[in-house]
Amino acid sequence: RTRSMPLIGVADRLLTLVDHIPLVEPFARTLRSYELLELGDDEQSEAEQARARPIASSYRIWLCLLWLDHVEGMRSLRRGQFRSASDLYLGLEERYRSLGVGEPCVVPFGRHAALAHSRAGRLEDAERLVAWLDERAHALPCCWPAAGAAAGRAELAVARGDLATADEQYRTAVELLVGVSLPLEQAEIAIEHGTVLRHHGRPRE
Repeated sequence: RTRSMPLIGVADRLLTLVDHIPLVEPFARTLRSYELLELGDDEQSEAEQARARPIASSYRIWLCLLWLDHVEGMRSLRRGQFRSASDLYLGLEERYRSLGVGEPCVVPFGRHAALAHSRAGRLEDAERLVAWLDERAHALPCCWPAAGAAAGRAELAVARGDLATADEQYRTAVELLVGVSLPLEQAEIAIEHGTVLRHHGRPRE
């Protein structure tokens, strides 16, 4: 997620091992699906997702399946399909909890889920995700859950017309990631903040 290594290259090297270690294929194709989405190649990302899912399902590789759902959720968000993204993230959250995964960074879907729920008008679902991220932020040393919670609170504030709180929470989210090697996460939150400012007549900011 940090661009610290060329993920496409890692995935391609894994694919050269498939004949000897078949289990690497769903991991490699999941990596490719995620990275291709981030690189803007939506068509190829979807193709890799379609190839990865049946293999991951047949081997019951829950980590790949959760990541593939997250990639699909991000794709729906970027297409403005907020209800579809919200539906997908509700299912992902249910599976995440049923598996007993307590670490929100294993598949970092919480911020995107809160965004999807908020923009789909499901504010209670967004609030639940924010509360979970806040809870885990107090128990874990990493900064991402707290930043995700702040970004989620910002989206909720936007939905309720509280632009002052939204502005404050967006800035808090970005500040929490200063010095953390998550530039894509910082950029996404900054874009969301800037979009809200522009929509509310504050283009210079």
